[in-house]
Amino acid sequence: MKVKFFYANGTSWGINWLEVGLRVDQTNGQIYWNSSMQPEEAFSATVAGVDGRTAQWGGQPHNDPFPTMLDPDRFEAERVVYPASAFPMNASLDYGIQQVIDGINALPAGKPFMLGGYSQGAALMSSVYNEIRYGTLTSRQSTFLGGVMFGNPRRQGGHVGTIAGTWDGAWDVAESTTGGHGCFPTSGPYARLANCESKWQEFVYPGDIFSSTGDSATGANWTLAADTFSTLDVADLITYVATGAAPAIVDAINAAFAEGGNTLPMTDANGTDIYMSGSGHVAYPWLPPYGLTGDTCFQAAIRYCHSLADEWATAPILLPPATAGWSTTLVPPTV
Repeated sequence: MKVKFFYANGTSWGINWLEVGLRVDQTNGQIYWNSSMQPEEAFSATVAGVDGRTAQWGGQPHNDPFPTMLDPDRFEAERVVYPASAFPMNASLDYGIQQVIDGINALPAGKPFMLGGYSQGAALMSSVYNEIRYGTLTSRQSTFLGGVMFGNPRRQGGHVGTIAGTWDGAWDVAESTTGGHGCFPTSGPYARLANCESKWQEFVYPGDIFSSTGDSATGANWTLAADTFSTLDVADLITYVATGAAPAIVDAINAAFAEGGNTLPMTDANGTDIYMSGSGHVAYPWLPPYGLTGDTCFQAAIRYCHSLADEWATAPILLPPATAGWSTTLVPPTV
């Protein structure tokens, strides 16, 4: 039986891996949309998978190739169709969460499944994970094999899983290696996760302002901004930043986008240099887990998914116990 794999992509517009960033000019109260990648600079690069598989990708969040790189003999991969909007993000998240819940409920009894997500997609899948553990999907716990998340703004502090390396620092704390977590708050409808299991894998990277935020004053203000942004549309966002936000919050926004706008040295599967702003938030298809060598984050996640599918396929079939209530013979009813 193939494993069902639900995958939710990152934000489709607005920040676009931070190719487009928000810059606030407090001198005259103006809001500017900054772009470090012009349309004519768009590229097509080759993402490395495993077992000789590769994928072409133009760097747009709405169609990152991860689900297409899973072995189709092991998986039925489905990309979740949802708005993936940055502003307002709450409506986008709620719609996507329900889509995945409906998809899981439509699976036949006993059908194994996994979850995957990048950025906003990982935030979406975090709610589904909570539903599996504590909510409406608890009846599906036995067939939930695990999840792979990239750049999750709801990442539990200190949790990376078993395959994503050990680095857990924060962009706002210089040279830190511990103390990082998602930029979303610890309470509310999109709170950071808690009590994650080892089968929940979180890939993080230095400079990823969404998954690797700390508890400095700047980090705390960035979390406050991220929490507020989740409920605002573009017009409200501009008003909030220009007239309603405290200067410390505006400073944190600028610091975050300055950090996230950096370009890391990256190459594709053909050895072609890639120049893509977004710092650690865009590293996962191209670079190994921080501090490791060999497989990229995408490759490590693919191998992990394949291993879980293989374990499921080769697991022994458990028969019901031969205790009272079970019979191998047909007993006629008494009359």
